[in-house]
Amino acid sequence: MIKLWVLSDLHCELLGYPHRIDLPRPKCDVLVLAGDVDRAGNVVDKLRKMFGDRIPIVFVAGNHEHYQTGQTVQEDIDRLYQDAHADREAGRITHFLENDTVEMEVRGEPIRFIGATLWTDFKLFGNPYLAMSVAKRRMNDYALIKSNKAGVWELRPQETVEWHRESRAYIER
Repeated sequence: MIKLWVLSDLHCELLGYPHRIDLPRPKCDVLVLAGDVDRAGNVVDKLRKMFGDRIPIVFVAGNHEHYQTGQTVQEDIDRLYQDAHADREAGRITHFLENDTVEMEVRGEPIRFIGATLWTDFKLFGNPYLAMSVAKRRMNDYALIKSNKAGVWELRPQETVEWHRESRAYIER
């Protein structure tokens, strides 16, 4: 049986460097980080400092990985892929997934991880247009995350809806 250790929302960006989160260490085969670990440029380094070199890591970004990085969401995603690739070249098993899949063999068993940030589509309460309007005015995402659109600084709800559609389509395929 493959044992996963699943964590999310560590929010190391709020703790200040070099703070370390001391968590109980269960015996596991793979560490899965499901978003909001730290800003994009710090994630892989932070994970290795916190969890060591030997544990395989699979992670996806949350919204906070993109807060105040000065980069677009796509640039942050590219950086996360580069950092995970560099970590693998250094001999550690690290995979970043954004509308992506990785297959690994663990204890002789194949396992597939499918990952995406899965931004909201604003449909939860039945009025996505109202929800997008409120989110634009009140959610930090739309003030602190840089848009992928040329000439636009702040992220817009319509972008996250499109990303949601892309991620759902990827996962369903």
